[in-house]
Amino acid sequence: MKDYLVLNHIPSQKIIVDNYGNDTEKTVVNSIRIMDSLHYKSAISISQYFHQTRTKALFRKKGICQYRKCKSYLF
Repeated sequence: MKDYLVLNHIPSQKIIVDNYGNDTEKTVVNSIRIMDSLHYKSAISISQYFHQTRTKALFRKKGICQYRKCKSYLF
């Protein structure tokens, strides 16, 4: 997915990849931990379209109610 974003003009240094999320829930937990450690107030979730509904629900369950997403139909 990172390669796809870079090819679409997203600067590599602006992309944080979760290499430890073996499933959607772990990715959400890891994302929140990363955001907290970097003091981020916002982020954009980029994933295959079929992951986004579950990702949104899990972020809401964890208290992240403002959720924006972007999906790639490439994969």
